[in-house]
Amino acid sequence: MTFTEGKTVNTGKSFFARKWKRYSFYSLIGFAVWHYIYYTIEFNENVRKPEERRDMAYIHWLKKQFPTLRQYGIPYRESSVNKK
Repeated sequence: MTFTEGKTVNTGKSFFARKWKRYSFYSLIGFAVWHYIYYTIEFNENVRKPEERRDMAYIHWLKKQFPTLRQYGIPYRESSVNKK
């Protein structure tokens, strides 16, 4: 690579290429904290009655698509989708 006087060449990586690992890690931590808080509230009997507990919408969808996952978390109920 030859350099001419007065011109500079940007040889650095793009912003995303430099920081994707950091932002992926932050996203993963945020996602985990979000779930922890949500399910802490759902399982707190002072806040929610056991019959009113619901999984997050995408967790409910996963349980509907993959019946083997129904054994985990809040018991799967078809009617819990309509409740809000």
